[in-house]
Amino acid sequence: SRASFEQLAGRSHVSLAVAFLRLNEGDYVGADECFSALDLRDAATRLGDEFSARIGPLLAAELETSSERSAWAARWIECNITERSSEVSTSKALRRVKSFLRDYADSLNKEQRVKVLKWRDQLERASVPSTLDEFKASYEADTLSFPRRGRVELIQRFDEEREGVWSAGDWAAIGSGWKAPRRAGVKEMLESGAPTLILRDPVTIDRGAVEVEFELSVPSDARARIVVVSATGFHVAFLTGDEASGRLLAGSRDLNAVVERALRGAGDEFQGFFPGETYRVSMQANSARGSLKVFIDGEECARLEDLSPKGGARSTSVSVRSLEPLLLVSAKIVAGRR
Repeated sequence: SRASFEQLAGRSHVSLAVAFLRLNEGDYVGADECFSALDLRDAATRLGDEFSARIGPLLAAELETSSERSAWAARWIECNITERSSEVSTSKALRRVKSFLRDYADSLNKEQRVKVLKWRDQLERASVPSTLDEFKASYEADTLSFPRRGRVELIQRFDEEREGVWSAGDWAAIGSGWKAPRRAGVKEMLESGAPTLILRDPVTIDRGAVEVEFELSVPSDARARIVVVSATGFHVAFLTGDEASGRLLAGSRDLNAVVERALRGAGDEFQGFFPGETYRVSMQANSARGSLKVFIDGEECARLEDLSPKGGARSTSVSVRSLEPLLLVSAKIVAGRR
């Protein structure tokens, strides 16, 4: 039997290999059901794209009655637009929706047709390559460049009260940077306004890692006891005590929980942030993989894998917070671009 053959092949569970086995056996409906149940990391591959291109026309010929075609079309819409639309690259999603319309446009009701055509139009607009002029209008960064294909680099220096589209929160512009006020406690630090940038089109945060580098300076009369940097749903809390070292803890989603765990003693040692010194604090956050790397002055000091938000960012902001006076001198962001 097919089930026995799949077990002998070591593929008794849902996989791309099982989908191809069923496809080769002529079980197009079963192959499609298997493919639809795949994790995105398996489906959105070169082999997955090949399978998707082959199954559409074969299913169109296999589904004989209008009710069968309509039922399959409804399932395709639910899977590819509702659930996966934000997790598949624009070019792949556009190819899929065009193939779908070619084979199943006559099986859609009015509401479904409007939904699919609207999604196709959105994808076509999103597939138009971004330009430097678009980024200048959207971000007003001090320095802007396309360092390599599909990437953009934005650099902002905080020597004025208004800097691009960054929000200063209640940090003060003092000419050499934005300065954090002294907070009454951790709760006030977390709830008060802080320097924040919202990443939006033409930046795409789901294409590779978002790299953020803050240049931070500790005033000679201050102590950087708690500093927190955040990017696209990932957070890193840096705690510096009276000793000649500090501790850092990285996590995701719940900022309060990350800081609370750090205050309870969780995390790894790092060099600490000390008065009169300037540091380059960097994050490389990959929401699709759920991975995060942390660097201080170019040296990797933390690496985490399989974090949430995995499979898609839950936040589009970049920010920095401090319990005590701290100077934000500049910020550099390298990210995907439309």
